[in-house]
Amino acid sequence: MRNALRTALATAVVAGVALTPVVTATTALAAPSASSSAAKTTTENRYSGYPVYLAKGYVAVLRNRVSDGGPEAWIRAVNPNWQRGDDYMGRLMAKLDLDNRNATVDGLRLTLDNADGDVPLLKFNGAGESRTIMFPERSNDVDGVLVRTVPLKGGLTAMVYRYGDQHVYYGATVLKGKDNEEIGHLTAGGGHALKDTKVFAGIQVTLDFQGKVTSVQDWGSDGQGPTTPVGKDLGKRKLADGTYGELWKKSQGWYVLELSTKDGKPRGSVTAGGPKGQAENGDQVGGMWVGLNNAGKVGSWINKSGGFDAGEIEYTKGCTAYRTSGSPFEGLSLRLSNGPKGAVAEVLDVKNGSVYDTLSTADHEGLLGGARVKDLEPGRPTFQMRVHGGRIPWDTVKFPKKPADCATTPGAQTTTGTGTTAQTATTGVQIVPKGAVAAGAEVEGGQGGNTALVAGGAGLASVGVAGLGFAALRRRAAARR
Repeated sequence: MRNALRTALATAVVAGVALTPVVTATTALAAPSASSSAAKTTTENRYSGYPVYLAKGYVAVLRNRVSDGGPEAWIRAVNPNWQRGDDYMGRLMAKLDLDNRNATVDGLRLTLDNADGDVPLLKFNGAGESRTIMFPERSNDVDGVLVRTVPLKGGLTAMVYRYGDQHVYYGATVLKGKDNEEIGHLTAGGGHALKDTKVFAGIQVTLDFQGKVTSVQDWGSDGQGPTTPVGKDLGKRKLADGTYGELWKKSQGWYVLELSTKDGKPRGSVTAGGPKGQAENGDQVGGMWVGLNNAGKVGSWINKSGGFDAGEIEYTKGCTAYRTSGSPFEGLSLRLSNGPKGAVAEVLDVKNGSVYDTLSTADHEGLLGGARVKDLEPGRPTFQMRVHGGRIPWDTVKFPKKPADCATTPGAQTTTGTGTTAQTATTGVQIVPKGAVAAGAEVEGGQGGNTALVAGGAGLASVGVAGLGFAALRRRAAARR
């Protein structure tokens, strides 16, 4: 009964999906979607079956059982706002079977076709469209009787069957999406457990010994997750490694990004907001960092095992010390500063130089969970970013030290240092290039000898040189001690 034919063809009727017309128009059968509240069900009796939306105020209840003598289509009047899962036992308007294969109801023309085949067809014309609707596959009652179809959360549907006479038990076939993909089964009652619970596509589905089916959203807790809204699908977001994430808005300030491989297999999710209240969050997915915040912003970067060394430069400007470098995130660079405003980290987009995010000791988490400011030792804050494949998951670089004895009052003329190397807070910039920049720096003297142009590395430009020119700052190894 649960073979591929029924799964691919007959169950399409259950979800209220139109199948392609045989000859005429290709308009889809679009039954109104079920509400998110607990679904209504109809108990099995001689008049129940697959309810299929026809037009406003009308449904066709389809049956195809040996004990009935063949296929039947009961055309019933229902509430104009009828939705799949609502009660459909309204006034009988017409019945189609082997003896009566045609009917017209309020301008709706209906024909029973292929009545002797395994999958009969109901042809429908009216309300401005033409459709062909497939019956369920013919069923021997001894193999199980369809009791009800129940719309579940997350776009799933359960088909509930009753088995046996003296020792009754129930089975539920769980279907997914518009294509009604069969994704699992539940069994309860009789010689089986009183309740069967499994998680399908993130939805916890439970069948009990009376054939009742319930569903709630599951949050990775083995079927014990809380009931939460299914949410609104905001569409796909392309990620740095070429895959896509499906973004869902669960409620105000609560977003979930569902991740999958290139061939569509699930590989986890990232949540921001919601019960845990995280303003932003991220996760390591292969060689990529994927992040999300509670405003629905998505970001992803290929993250290398290191990267702070690339194009590193240290310099001072007035009472603020700076360090610039690459970063472990491909496409982002870093500018650290330490001065009267405290330690500040600016993460820059290398394409246009714009500031993607700013972190500080007052706002110490950012980059969608991929960066943070930590006080690993008193008075010396550090900046950290996530890395892939390293010995530890965070790579660390220290903020530069504040210039010694420098005034913190704007406009002050207090000197920095003593003797012949002293400079005032208004004399401009000291700069010491690092790595490749040090090897390729080009300096052009300006009037008064207080201007320098440094080319290469991270691309710093137009910085002044005070008095005697470059002042040697500490080596990188010392900076990370």
